[in-house]
Amino acid sequence: MTIFEALRFYKLINEFLKKLKEVKSLSPKTINIITNILGILLVISEPVRSYLISQPFSWDTFLTTTGAAVIAWFTGKSAISLQKSGGVK
Repeated sequence: MTIFEALRFYKLINEFLKKLKEVKSLSPKTINIITNILGILLVISEPVRSYLISQPFSWDTFLTTTGAAVIAWFTGKSAISLQKSGGVK
């Protein structure tokens, strides 16, 4: 992605945000979340693209990482629910 493509994409995002502000059903908090997600995608997209172009894709590593993330997500959720309920007695 060149700087010109990034600027063009930034302009498109600003136009999209103006349209979102015209919609009355979206709160400022929702618009803020959307802009944060778009900003994160902008920051991450170029390094990920360049890495994937230069490296062969390893499905084993991808599936292992995804599985570990899912296990960590549910483990964290159960730990939080135990903490809220006062723990195991």
